[in-house]
Amino acid sequence: MHDDELGVILPNDNDPNAETPPAVYWNAAGAMFAYSFITLGAKGIDVLGQSQLVGNPAMPQLGLSPQYPSVALLNWTTGIYIILWFILVSSLMVYRCW
Repeated sequence: MHDDELGVILPNDNDPNAETPPAVYWNAAGAMFAYSFITLGAKGIDVLGQSQLVGNPAMPQLGLSPQYPSVALLNWTTGIYIILWFILVSSLMVYRCW
């Protein structure tokens, strides 16, 4: 069994005027994914899909409209992994899937 597109998303995620998610949002989203990874794995879910690698808020200077920034795994300005990526990799390492 598998579960695809696991995650959280802010209700105004693709609004060009939306504010950047607060820092605590990323920690809460990471905690939700870690909890889901553990509990769903124990229930026989073999694969969890997480969305998405790159997302961004509106960036008019680059001609970019919003692309679901609250589900990104990378920081859209630096390209550095954020907490959701570390939760994913840590979970895989703990369960020796990587």
